[in-house]
Amino acid sequence: MHKIAFSLIAFAMTLFVSCQSRQPRLTNGLNSVYEARAVIDQSTLAIVPTRPKSLNLFDRYAANDDALWARGWPGKLDMTGVATDSVRTCTLISPRHILMAQHYQRNVGDKVVFHDKSGRAIVRIIEEKLSLPGGLRPDIAVARLDQVTPVKFYRVLPPRDDYKQHLVGALAIITDKERNLLMRRIADITNRHLRLAKAAEFPPSCADPLITGDSGNPGFIVIHGEPILIETHTFGGMGQGPFSSDPQNYAGINELMTRLGGGYELTSIAIGP
Repeated sequence: MHKIAFSLIAFAMTLFVSCQSRQPRLTNGLNSVYEARAVIDQSTLAIVPTRPKSLNLFDRYAANDDALWARGWPGKLDMTGVATDSVRTCTLISPRHILMAQHYQRNVGDKVVFHDKSGRAIVRIIEEKLSLPGGLRPDIAVARLDQVTPVKFYRVLPPRDDYKQHLVGALAIITDKERNLLMRRIADITNRHLRLAKAAEFPPSCADPLITGDSGNPGFIVIHGEPILIETHTFGGMGQGPFSSDPQNYAGINELMTRLGGGYELTSIAIGP
């Protein structure tokens, strides 16, 4: 009898350990911050060819009319929340809020044109805007749009102060004023800013430097097919801008969104223990 009871306990323990070792993958986030670099690189290379033939988001674009999204790999990433109708690019961070570079922002009353997945132009108006103090450090402005916008708004990583050890070296994808997707690697995260570097495995066309007019364009990492916002450009070259998930930047953006009204805050992905 004792032998049977012992066998049943051993069997139950085996089942418990087996179940613990097969935790489901967080398809909308990360099981652990320690896996971030590997998951980002795997997710990115599953979409981006190492020798991309085209870099542009659109096969046809008109700022105030319907557009045609690229049919190649750029079309696999949902960039409907990036408004490129002006060189002063805006990135949607809630259904009613946009993120901009403070030194290169649009004005109250300006139009902001997004294009949904079908290419239909969706026009919104900036009702009010606010900026964080500090000028180029951190170079963050947020505006409230006149209506909810039915395209993708971008999630961010939850605020942490240890991302430097987990993200440096990971692949990133950025946009420029010509509506191209360019490849980078994360080089550093310091003083509330994220700095980018060349991704050596991609051809020189993917490493075009950022120039005047590219400010405010967003940078992303890809996690399980989803672009996650990490920065908006302040400086040129390979790129550098305020890191969205720096605790001070994250709190500051949320404060601006609250002051502007509209009922939204930043949305972050899940990261397991």
